Amino acid sequence: MCALQERMFDGYCMLSIVDLIANPEMFDGRKVLIQGYVHIEFEGQGVYLHKDDFRYGITRNALWLTAAGGVDLKKCQDSYSLVRGTFRAGIGGHNEMFSGVLDQVTQCSKVRSRN
Repeated sequence: MCALQERMFDGYCMLSIVDLIANPEMFDGRKVLIQGYVHIEFEGQGVYLHKDDFRYGITRNALWLTAAGGVDLKKCQDSYSLVRGTFRAGIGGHNEMFSGVLDQVTQCSKVRSRN
């Protein structure tokens, strides 16, 4: 599934958050590229499937984020963003509320709206 994409995206596989939540064992330890709604706060830094998942506290539809050195996750605050990192399967984050971890995030870039 990822072989061609890894060549296209510098070793990263472009997936949906849904792919990672539904099949965590399939992507554990893989470098992934995802899009979602990013919110950063004390004890709550994550990338969510939808903005409403953040607004209503549905953290099972989100992945906890940990940044690699030099990456400022706050530049993506409260926006849909493209995020690159290494997926770690299993419940994670503060109080183990998230459906996995996107570890060693090397990129967080805001995505423009289509309208």
